[in-house]
Amino acid sequence: MQSVANNLAYSVQVAVAPNSMPEARLQASKFCNDYIQSTPPTELCDVGFILTSHSDPAVIRTGMQLLEQVTKYSWQLIVEREQVKEKLFVLMQSGMTAGSDRCPPFLQESLARVIVEIAKREWPQLWPNLFPRLFEIANSSDLALLVLRRMVEDVATLQNVDCLERRRELSQSLTAIASEVINNFFRVLIESVKQYHATAAEVHQRRAKVCLGCLLPYIEWTNPSTFAKDNMIPTLFALFSDFYFQMNAAECILQLVERKPMRKEDRFEIPNICLADESFLHFVQGTTTAQPNNCDFLRKLGDILTTLAPNAIPGKVKVANFLQGCEKLAMREEAVAVLGTTTAINHFLKAIEKDPNSSQADFSSEVNIFLIKLLGLILHKFVTAPPKSLEREEMNRLKNEFATLLRLVGHRVPTLYNEVNGWLRNSLNSPTSIQNFQWEALTLVVDAVASSVSEEDSAMIKVGLMDLETCHSKFNSEPSLELKSLILSLVSALFVFLFLAKKRGEFSEAHHRMMVSICDSMFKCFHYEDSGTGNTREIRRHSSALLIKLATKYPDVMVLAFDFIHSSASTVAPKLSTMEYNNVLESLMLISNVWNDIAKQSAFLGSLFNASEWQQISAIVDTPQSFVTIFPEAIFLEKRSLMLRNLHSVFSSLRRVKKITKSGFSAALNGSKSNGDNVTSNNGGIDTDLALHPAYDHVCPLLPIVLKLVKTLHSLLENPELRYVQDLSEGERITVIGLHMIDHASIVADQEKDKSHKENIKTFVLSLQELAYGILGESCQAFGSRFYTIPQLSDAYLSFGGFNSHLMNDFRLRNLIRNVFKPFLISCPPAQAPTVVIPFAQKFFPFMVERLVTRWNVIENAKCVDADGEEEKEVLENSSLRLLTKEYVELLGRVMEKHSGNANSPTMTESSGPIVDIDMDDDVDKQGSGGGQSSELGEVGALLLSDPTCFMAIVSCIVSCICWDDSGACLRAARSILQIWEKITVQSEVVKGTFANILRAVCLWEESEANMDLLLRILDVCFRTNYNVDAHFIQMLKDWGAPDGEIQKLIVLYQTPKTEKRRKEVWRKLVQQNPALERNKSPKSQWLKGLPQLKTNSENRDKLGRQRSPEIDLTECFSLIHST
Repeated sequence: MQSVANNLAYSVQVAVAPNSMPEARLQASKFCNDYIQSTPPTELCDVGFILTSHSDPAVIRTGMQLLEQVTKYSWQLIVEREQVKEKLFVLMQSGMTAGSDRCPPFLQESLARVIVEIAKREWPQLWPNLFPRLFEIANSSDLALLVLRRMVEDVATLQNVDCLERRRELSQSLTAIASEVINNFFRVLIESVKQYHATAAEVHQRRAKVCLGCLLPYIEWTNPSTFAKDNMIPTLFALFSDFYFQMNAAECILQLVERKPMRKEDRFEIPNICLADESFLHFVQGTTTAQPNNCDFLRKLGDILTTLAPNAIPGKVKVANFLQGCEKLAMREEAVAVLGTTTAINHFLKAIEKDPNSSQADFSSEVNIFLIKLLGLILHKFVTAPPKSLEREEMNRLKNEFATLLRLVGHRVPTLYNEVNGWLRNSLNSPTSIQNFQWEALTLVVDAVASSVSEEDSAMIKVGLMDLETCHSKFNSEPSLELKSLILSLVSALFVFLFLAKKRGEFSEAHHRMMVSICDSMFKCFHYEDSGTGNTREIRRHSSALLIKLATKYPDVMVLAFDFIHSSASTVAPKLSTMEYNNVLESLMLISNVWNDIAKQSAFLGSLFNASEWQQISAIVDTPQSFVTIFPEAIFLEKRSLMLRNLHSVFSSLRRVKKITKSGFSAALNGSKSNGDNVTSNNGGIDTDLALHPAYDHVCPLLPIVLKLVKTLHSLLENPELRYVQDLSEGERITVIGLHMIDHASIVADQEKDKSHKENIKTFVLSLQELAYGILGESCQAFGSRFYTIPQLSDAYLSFGGFNSHLMNDFRLRNLIRNVFKPFLISCPPAQAPTVVIPFAQKFFPFMVERLVTRWNVIENAKCVDADGEEEKEVLENSSLRLLTKEYVELLGRVMEKHSGNANSPTMTESSGPIVDIDMDDDVDKQGSGGGQSSELGEVGALLLSDPTCFMAIVSCIVSCICWDDSGACLRAARSILQIWEKITVQSEVVKGTFANILRAVCLWEESEANMDLLLRILDVCFRTNYNVDAHFIQMLKDWGAPDGEIQKLIVLYQTPKTEKRRKEVWRKLVQQNPALERNKSPKSQWLKGLPQLKTNSENRDKLGRQRSPEIDLTECFSLIHST
């Protein structure tokens, strides 16, 4: 036996040695594998124990693996089990000393796994002394603690026990002794901390940390009230002031306060102990003594306060301690500490608003005094120094939380604006003494506090109007453009007082003149010429952005100055950049929504679309050859501005302008009747979806030009010299690859650099494409059913919008689907689906399934590359394909689902009832990705599945998708399979192909719980409804690797009612024991031989992308819109 162990040890050392020859390493690995497979379990166990006495950790690990394999799969074959258990205890006590060079942590975990595997089979009946022995060993060995932790993780938390009955039995036994285990943890923790403080020995420090880590799964699993006794919580708080233990202790406290009690009456039990003097004294001490920039610990403290905040109710807990903790944390210099305080106080204020005891005058006064003091502490973070680059993310979150806090405090303390008013006036009197970051803080405070002023507070509104006038006057007199931009933010923040004056009915002529004067000052900013410092561009952009803000928040006031704004915009338009022009235009559109007059608003929108300019655009985009004529630098800037402005005007009219409201509908109805339009629905009522968008008559005639533009842009892919314009930009690459830890400042700096003419052309083309996609997609949603009555609309969108789809990269095709085709299909009413959705799907769906199947085959069969740049390219392509797959599968689900709560939503047909007899874990639908998808098949979905071409394309895609390496796409596809299961069962060959793919998928996703739940449901219902009809299904299970006994067990369970959970356990066991998992979890055709494969419909392969667009006269197509 010893010689065999020596040979095995030598082979392991050869296999892992970095200087071994490949042939020797291969031969050593083969020897080890052959020995393990051919040796009886008893001998493996003996050899494993011999290897654990070796000096090489790699050999010891092999010994532990042998023991784990025996305990997992052959424990019943071991005769001398008691001796094995006793040897394991000896290893725990002496053979694997914690922290020694011979026993690194991963070996300790290996030994803990072996003991737990035996315990899951024998404890408590056959191993009653396990826990007493562990409690005894825990005084001197970390391994006992690891075993106690892993036991509860495997049984209760992770539920890593195969048999449901055995898991329930173990869980009940653990529950019975949980209190004793926790008491022993605290006993070891207290003793280890005491020994560490006395001796500073590392072994005691490590044991205390291990003990704290082992507490976490017990906190997650047991009743929180278990920790409310024996001074346990104060013991954890006492560790907050110790640098070595504070983080682990804070994690335990946080997890404990996050737990909900089992009884409602115990809601305040844990918070009351945490906020008691004994505990919170240590919290305050830990807060004040924490080392500088110890952000992780300070973040935990903030999370603890935030979690306690909803329970900090007067009369239930000691609120004064909570407020003191917030104050101490706010006094820290770190942004993360101030953020935690602000978030906690926001939760606290929202909670006490709902509690009747909090309205007592004494308590309310005490809280208000504290809040004013706290605001000063938080504001100190904003005004003492500019934000550090490392704290940028925390500071952005802090601004949002602080603004919320200011509004909440403003409602409680009506005089808060008086406090701000003094700071504002002092700053205006000496603007040069205030730094930029302090101006930004002042604007944040003024904006939040002013928005909390009540319309009933007449005196405060008068003060605010005076401040607005003062700020505006200071803005006009200030010579510095940089300061003017900062003061302009204050003007927009104080604009709310004009809105409040109007709500009170006190909006006078003087107020109107002030508002017009403010707008005039903003438009004067557009007359500043670029001085090369950047301040000019900054204030111009700032003015245009503030117009959008005011039009969005206060349209009822801004509408009184509409004529002035419109006139000023017309005058200054030639001097505006494209971005400034778009912002000014959008502000006018937002204000015009207040009219609620479709005729007036339509006339205004019509004046924004210049017919002669659109004729120029039409000529430019007519062909690729005419389009590239604008690329020369001499005319590029002029034509770029022409096209971007006009396209953005159309896009904004769809995005910013609202449909007609009910109050304005009668006027629209009268006008429509006079024109002979049919505005009634099929049931005789008024159809509010009939073209009641003010931009309808002006945008529809322009859609042919937009479609031609899309086709022309896609045609550039045929030109090798211009194909680069469709490549991903740097920002898109970062988004696709998923690099979040990037320096945004450097990206902005790169964007500000002067680009080459080639880069400008690429940016221009991508901007045009984005706007054109947006127009085509928004039109479907804005114009409703009347839009879908346009003849040949489906062909137009496919032939022009989908032109050259086969040449697009996955990212661009995903954008086309997301922004154009998805809204086009989803917005289509069921009445128009036969003439719009079905013809579209007959061509596009087969193209997409062929595209995705081909691309995924390439990805799965690709070899690893090491060349420079090739790895990033591979990651980019893989990520883009995953995004495309998820987008398309989601499109299929959305089109087929039943849309509830919509006047035009599909209705259920007789043949599309609920999912058939699927009863395994009904709660699964509530979890995972795609949770918003309806489980019912809609009328449009039923129409699609009744068409043979669409049916095969849809089923081929979603059934193939469950085996592609993307968890989110698999979840969406699995939900769609459940959604259309009744339709799938009609065709037996399709059912077989589906069953075969699911058998493969469950092996691929064995470690993904969310995916497995859905896939096992499909697998169960598929086999249950077919095994007694078609013998092929039983044979398929055998070919897959399922034993006959387990198959018969399933069949017996099907004859018994209410066996869903037991069947699920059987299926899960079949998956875990399947031979595919031993082949790197990549089931290939060699072991799926004989299983039917689901074929894709390739009759019209690439028909969409490869053929030329049919000659559709778009002008004639869209000219019929006014007579439908």
